[in-house]
Amino acid sequence: MLVPSLTDEAGKVLTVSDWLSIGVTLASCDLSDLLLKPGIVVLQQLDNLAAYWDWPGELVLNALLIPNNALGQCVIRSKYDGKILRFSYDEILLLIQQLNPDHVALPAYLLPLAAQAYPDIILKCVKYDLEHANKPGQDALKGHMYASGDDLDYLITDTKYAMDFSILDKACACPACSDGFTRAYFHHLYVHTPLLCQRWLVMHNQYQAMMPNRSYALTAA
Repeated sequence: MLVPSLTDEAGKVLTVSDWLSIGVTLASCDLSDLLLKPGIVVLQQLDNLAAYWDWPGELVLNALLIPNNALGQCVIRSKYDGKILRFSYDEILLLIQQLNPDHVALPAYLLPLAAQAYPDIILKCVKYDLEHANKPGQDALKGHMYASGDDLDYLITDTKYAMDFSILDKACACPACSDGFTRAYFHHLYVHTPLLCQRWLVMHNQYQAMMPNRSYALTAA
């Protein structure tokens, strides 16, 4: 099944209730994002990773995006102020152990130390599909809408949808389609007030992406 991210740009558009409403019970979060906000001090005070969102399902902690340097440090540049944050490998692995996620995706450079000193983490390691995880939501933010049986079916910003009063997808049971919102409605919102329609469009694409013909497996590393 598809494992969407709660911490990427599209993931932040939805609430926990929104995710649950489209059937998502297994989600991921990027450790690099969490180290920037709320930051390592707050993370170290959590009982577990799920407590940060009050998430009722399973979580994958994705550490794949954290680069390292020649000094044996994990390095992150803040997208907020450009500040460079450096963490030792042990700091990162201790934090992962303390957060106790259901699953974890580790970069190759952390695997040897984890295997030697943090066997519990190794037991939780999975292969995480970075390419597909965030694609549905990112496509939705750009106005690319999915339809049953297709990949990218149409661009909601196209003027031909300005007077199209059909719903996004007749075969879809996502909240947007179930409520009968039309392509014309979303065309108008996206063109004039895009922030208002992001929530619906992201939910629609995420729901579509979980259809059986687009499923992606989360497998043991």
